[in-house]
Amino acid sequence: MKRRILVVEDSTDLRQIYAAYLEELGFDVAQAGDGMEALALAKAQTPSAVLLDIGLPRLDGFYLAELWRRDPQMREVPLIAISAFTEGDYEKRALQSGCTAALRKPCSPQEVARELNAVISSPPPR
Repeated sequence: MKRRILVVEDSTDLRQIYAAYLEELGFDVAQAGDGMEALALAKAQTPSAVLLDIGLPRLDGFYLAELWRRDPQMREVPLIAISAFTEGDYEKRALQSGCTAALRKPCSPQEVARELNAVISSPPPR
């Protein structure tokens, strides 16, 4: 069974680059351009992991992570935050919101794939 990755990114180009690379690696990839679309896709089919942009329209990634950690269906799904935010303690806030890991943009598709493979093979968050 293929591992399903939900790529949540409002930049269409970046979302498609990540999705294409992950598909080449054998992942089943779903894509969402905003937080509301991501919620609907995750409810329809629970992903193995989520690549979650923080600066999203309609629902930001921090809030989305908090919602998913309260949802029994999504509670143990690894969430990898990704953002170009450079101010403040972005990584700490991402982890406090319920993300498993945090990456900073620019981030290559290879880095994303490495992190996804690492969080999928590690124990779920508690």
